[in-house]
Amino acid sequence: MSLKLIDVGTGKPYFEKPKFLDLNEFSNFYELLRLVSEALSGSDVASIDVDPESHYLLVRAEGHVLAFDLEKRQQISVEGKLKGVGDLRAAFVGPDKMYVVEQSESKGLYKAHIVSFPEGKVLGDSQIGDQGIRGATKGSLMIVSPLKDYAVGVFDPQAAKILVGLKLPTIDIWDKKVATEDATGGLFLGQIDSASSMDIPLPLGPLPEPRAGAFSRDGKYLVLSLRNRSVVWDLQTGKQLRLMRPMRSLWIDDQDHVFGQLPKYRGLDAMEMEITLPAITTNDLGKYDDKEFQYGDFAYTFKPKRGDNSTAYNATLQVKKMGRKPRPGRATTPMRRRFAGPRTETALCWRGT
Repeated sequence: MSLKLIDVGTGKPYFEKPKFLDLNEFSNFYELLRLVSEALSGSDVASIDVDPESHYLLVRAEGHVLAFDLEKRQQISVEGKLKGVGDLRAAFVGPDKMYVVEQSESKGLYKAHIVSFPEGKVLGDSQIGDQGIRGATKGSLMIVSPLKDYAVGVFDPQAAKILVGLKLPTIDIWDKKVATEDATGGLFLGQIDSASSMDIPLPLGPLPEPRAGAFSRDGKYLVLSLRNRSVVWDLQTGKQLRLMRPMRSLWIDDQDHVFGQLPKYRGLDAMEMEITLPAITTNDLGKYDDKEFQYGDFAYTFKPKRGDNSTAYNATLQVKKMGRKPRPGRATTPMRRRFAGPRTETALCWRGT
């Protein structure tokens, strides 16, 4: 794969790096498969970082690195602590500074350095967990994800601490100003170390198809999950009670306990969870496999009994209470999920566009 830099004014390339990512018949098959899968799914094949002043460009892919001076339009080399940056977590934290995380870890924290770019001289030391990092559009702050109870956080690399956590992943930073999505889908503008903020409502657009949804049996609550979030609604007040990470499936019992399967999300493992309404207290029921499916507060999976790994015929059905070990049994007709309202006259509908 070659790498080209194109002048958007003329539409013509002004720099090309042939075979920047060299894949051939000797490359690992799974490496090739993963790269093709990422490209087809729209994921980034390469990491591209530009400093806040648009002076330097750093491109990284599979250990390959290209550093480029955008003003002089010439390739440059990285030195010092920036050698080997292709395999490290790194982000710009200024026009000529970069935050680089080492691979050595102690008690859940990794050594990190603020270094000059492109010389790689250490300007300060820091530490961070195993979160992904990216630089702000302007300024020295960073965006990190995921956190324990939040999708993203604002990180101060100098102080090595999280300044604020946010439930939704959409965010950008300009100096100390933060722009993010609010709980209603609008735009929230705030500033670090300031109580002043602004909520800007945005026009309603077509809603995507829900991933999972259920009414409580008393008709008081609705839990609905989309691709990147799930929401608990109080149907008596019409208010949102809690915004959470997305669910693949969910079910509510007669005690208003929500049982759900939460898929992998922004570095968080797939897990089964019990949520108690209306207090929204959570109980982690452990991890689940992608081939396990939910029916009520049970999880079931089909285990092949033939050598071809097929579960279409002659398979073993394993059923377990969510959070417990499975019980084996003979497979019969596969179960199907159905979402019902609290009464026969209540239904959850989604209007197509």
